[in-house]
This record gives sequence, structure tokens and C-alpha cells, in this order.
Amino acid sequence: MHWDGCATFRVACRGQFSCCQVLVGQALFIPSSSEGLPVHLCGGEIKPDRQECRSLQKFIAGRGVTPSAWLWQYQKAQGIVEDGGKMNLKNAVALITGGSSGIGRAIAQAFSASGARVAITGRDERRLAETAGELGAHPIRADVAVEADVQRTYREVLQKFGDLDILVNNAGIGVFKSLVNFDRENFDAVFATNVTGAMLMAREAAKHFVKRQRGNIVNIASTAALRGAPNGTAYYASKFALRGMTECWRAELRKYNIRVFLVNPSEVLTNFYPIAGLPQKANATKLHAEDIAHIVKAMLEMEDRGFTPELSLFATNPQD
Repeated sequence: MHWDGCATFRVACRGQFSCCQVLVGQALFIPSSSEGLPVHLCGGEIKPDRQECRSLQKFIAGRGVTPSAWLWQYQKAQGIVEDGGKMNLKNAVALITGGSSGIGRAIAQAFSASGARVAITGRDERRLAETAGELGAHPIRADVAVEADVQRTYREVLQKFGDLDILVNNAGIGVFKSLVNFDRENFDAVFATNVTGAMLMAREAAKHFVKRQRGNIVNIASTAALRGAPNGTAYYASKFALRGMTECWRAELRKYNIRVFLVNPSEVLTNFYPIAGLPQKANATKLHAEDIAHIVKAMLEMEDRGFTPELSLFATNPQD
């Protein structure tokens, strides 16, 4: 059995968790080892152990899992790591769709400030580059509704960072018209981004997360997922659909230690309203994008033996 490339895993060293890159080839190697010796992890110490490494290599070959997934399982079995650990965003890899503005940008900023390695996607190349430069994020120009773009996004993320811990499905658009005036083109466009795009992004993330036996998918929906309203045919229905898909993915993926979250913000002061052609009065009493980022970060940092399946956010007393 032979693997090329790098697997990222966590080791406990002096009681602290840190990330290490391990070259996985004919055996296990530590990059800092001058001889490229196979290693044995014991109480946080790195010890060359050719015999054990040969045994481990043979064992892994018959397990049908990726090296990174096996290493995580092995560490848990040896008591090096424990289930139910608090997620540390430092050095975590996060992919955020629609990350160049609004809620997506605020989440990217919060993650970056916590030490995460962040990739953001968007369709506006100029705005994407500006945001990435300001936040220290990796920009990927992509349309979540285009399957080839989605697949390229994951290739680029894994090539850049070697792993992925968090997907935030944030990209979304809105078109608001009365039922009798709604056209098929706009209806399909909303569903292409808000539903199909979210599914494509989650599908590719899930493939990776299942192999590594852990991961996090955060779907940014809306209180529009909870009730209907006039002129909301496409947008509200798309958020109902996202909520339904979230329920399905959660039921499928929990057995792989994958947490699937749904966040339902009410009105937030972003550029969503003007882009959708809706009036919005700026008022400090309304939710800000940073409020959504705060709660997403808090949900992820909870002890991972549990999670918050769904959460709705309201302004306390919003004024127009």
C-alpha cells in the first residue's frame, strides 16, 4: 500500500494540541526527521520505530480508510486524544461560500482572527480579491451553482491546505415578486444557488469528512425557512429546502462524527437587501453580520460530543 502527499493530524504534546504534517508514503515520516525515519507516537514524544511502523503500515492497508482518518482513530485508541474535545479554530481549515461580503465576510473575519486558515469563494473577482487581501484568506472565484466550479474549489482547497475541517454554506441570492408575476428564469436562478449550490458544496465536503471521520457543515438559512410571506415564493421556498436538506444530511452523517448546523438569521444589515431590490433602513438596533459570525463561531467551539442542530437569531427590539 502506498500513499502520496500529506495527511494532517493532531498530536498531544505537553498537554497541548497542535497540527503536524506527516508524509505518508511507504511508511510514516516526520518532516523534521533528518533520516526520514518511521515514527511511533508515545505520550507526545516522537520515537523512530521501524518494526512498529512496518506493522502499522500493514494494518492500515487493510482498514480501507485514509491515513489521516486512521491516525485520528489510532490516537483516540491510545488515549492521545479523546472524544468530546473542544474544537480549536486555530489552524483549522474553513471554506466559506459567498465569503467576500456580508455574513460570509464576517464569518471569514472571525475565523481568521481565531487563527483558522480560511478560503472564501465568490463570483465578483475584484471584491473577492480585496476581501481576501484584507482578511488574509485564500480567494477562489467560483459559482456554487456550477458543478465544475465546485469540484475545482475543493481541489484548490485541499491542494492549498491539505485538509478541510469546516464548510460554511453561505452563498445565497434573493428575488422577490408576487406569484402572478414570477418568471421561471428568476425562480430557477434562486434555487440553483440557494439549493443546488448548497447541495453540491455539502456533497463534496461530506466525501472528505466521511473519509476522515469528522467534520462540520454550517448552513446559513434564514427565518424565511420557518414561515412564508408575500412575494417570497422563490427565496422562502429555497430556505425551506435548505432546512429540509440539513435535516437529511444530519441524519446521514452523524454516525461519521460530522456535525451539521442550521443558522436562521432574521433581518441583517448587509448588502443583501439592496441587491435584491428591497428597501432597508439602517439602524443600529438591527442585527449585524458580526452577530451571525459570533454565533457560528460559538456553535463550532462547543465540545464536539454535542452540537446545536438549529438556531434562530432575532434582533432584540429592531427599529426602522
